[in-house]
Amino acid sequence: MSEMLPIVILPLATIAIAYILEVLGFAVGGFSSLFNGVPNWTGTVLLLGATIATYRSLRK
Repeated sequence: MSEMLPIVILPLATIAIAYILEVLGFAVGGFSSLFNGVPNWTGTVLLLGATIATYRSLRK
């Protein structure tokens, strides 16, 4: 049963982090011109990298 825990928790955590980042990006994007040069998919790439790193660390 403990092997199933990361399979359930990690996708939920990924969705929660994506939601939080999107809300923060919406809030900050309206007030700051600092992020205008950053492509829209940058947050997705960072989140994907963090997810892959988490899965790799759990496999060891």
